[in-house]
Amino acid sequence: MREASKKSVDLTRKLIENQQKLTEPKQETLGERLTREAYERYMARFPKPAPYYPLGESKMNKSGTLGDPGADWGKTLLPVDEPASNPGGGGQVHSAWRSYVAIGDSFTEGLDDRRDDGTPRGWADRVAERLALDVPDFRYANLAVRGKWLDQIVADQIPVAEQLRPDLITFSAGGNDIIRPRCSPDAVAERFDAALGRVMAIGADVVVFAGFDTRRVPVLSRIRGRIATFNELLRMIADKHGCRLVDLWAMEPLSDPRSWGRDRLHLTTDGHRRVALRTLEVLGVPVTEDWREPLSAEVPRPWQYRRQEDLSWARDYLVPFLKDWARGRQTGEGYAPKHTELLPYAQALPGATPRTS
Repeated sequence: MREASKKSVDLTRKLIENQQKLTEPKQETLGERLTREAYERYMARFPKPAPYYPLGESKMNKSGTLGDPGADWGKTLLPVDEPASNPGGGGQVHSAWRSYVAIGDSFTEGLDDRRDDGTPRGWADRVAERLALDVPDFRYANLAVRGKWLDQIVADQIPVAEQLRPDLITFSAGGNDIIRPRCSPDAVAERFDAALGRVMAIGADVVVFAGFDTRRVPVLSRIRGRIATFNELLRMIADKHGCRLVDLWAMEPLSDPRSWGRDRLHLTTDGHRRVALRTLEVLGVPVTEDWREPLSAEVPRPWQYRRQEDLSWARDYLVPFLKDWARGRQTGEGYAPKHTELLPYAQALPGATPRTS
């Protein structure tokens, strides 16, 4: 009898505890909060529908006088146009920017796209070359350093940008965090959100970048889901802050392994050229080439050749990367930014000439 009573008490206690868990307010995750905020911002773009009045009835307007019952009929229910917050879109033609600062890692530094003297060029320099065509006294700074993680970019580069206060900023960070063996896309996105808030506070036009689709890139294809998760969070963050977004995932030519260098982490010269064209397109700047142009037909290669390539890549790049990661060493140690001051175009990019693409 006592045993049955004890079981009954335990069961009642568990039911009460479960009920309390159900009624307790749930802690929002970053993804849930961003989704809710994005939905609220989207719905705020629609005007509230006018109240319905039967035909012939009058209504009281805001001033307290009788108004026309049909005065609100026919009001548009289309979203209010917001060209300034057009993440991922084609952008609008902007009055010429007079200064530009590029923030980021090796992607922005321009590795594997080299000038004749061996120094990196990259998509950011290419964007600067095009923008300089419209502004004779155009100034440019590239703060990016290879191998840097998001927190290091925030600590080292954002304070410099805050001092320089340019008209235009490109901000690409988090890629090196995402490819680490152990990484939480939600945690990276939360820190990116805070960092982007600081960048937006500078008052410049800001462009951010969603990650690449790695479905055809050996080994990196294994973290494709992680990259996709981070991208979705990043899109909501860009929408929240009202900045432009370049969707690298949607750039089909970049999913081709031939757009990547031997280390499979950095774009080739052609890949950087296409990213520059897409970035200029998002900014609304006219160019003479199209990033959508397909690559030439791929020549079939025997599977033995592809496997040998994989083994060479693992020996030359993957194993050293994992060793450095285990030791806490980074690829960017000992490297400095290209230039940390807003220099006139000719000084920032010596030997370069303004280009339309």
